[in-house]
Amino acid sequence: IAHEGSHVRNTDMGCVRDSCSTPFRKNLLNILEDIRIERLSMDQYPGTEPDIRYLNRKVLLEPFRPEQVDDCPALHVIHNGILYGGYWLLQEPQLEVPAKAYLARMETLLGNDLTDKKLTREKNTLACESTTDVLGLVDAIIDLLPSQEDEQEDEQLQPEQGAEGAPQDSQQSGGGDQHQEPKQAGAGSDDQGKEEGQPESKQE
Repeated sequence: IAHEGSHVRNTDMGCVRDSCSTPFRKNLLNILEDIRIERLSMDQYPGTEPDIRYLNRKVLLEPFRPEQVDDCPALHVIHNGILYGGYWLLQEPQLEVPAKAYLARMETLLGNDLTDKKLTREKNTLACESTTDVLGLVDAIIDLLPSQEDEQEDEQLQPEQGAEGAPQDSQQSGGGDQHQEPKQAGAGSDDQGKEEGQPESKQE
């Protein structure tokens, strides 16, 4: 109730609806807006802080299993790196273990420099004064990520690589999946829907 009540008070739902056409964009907006409105709730109604921290422990910390990080598709690694990393850096010290696990995996996918740039952007979340500001921050983060076109170009340039640098359409698990999923990192892309036989790629 403390969390959702802060959305009612502080979130521009029209802005959220505007982001719905791209699911990955909407998901990142939801993550950063959650962090912003939870902090606002703690500031506006200090008595809600222990409830919100309890919520985050139950929803984010207790379900976490370290083995899930290595099995997680690349797109989910980026999502969870932003989720856990943002919460940990901005307001939830209790999430240090899962945050560091996902950020370490993100570094293997994106490199240290790009991961640091993403975190630098994300640290500005609490300086945002509105949901619109948060959406602008989300777009800045998405602009840092490799595009689908970049991944396809890399695939064309390096078609003969082995498992360590497998082409994007490799269906192998393990080391290969780190290179497989960024092709789908343009969340909600039609390619993902076609590959999985889904007629409604946006819904997927």
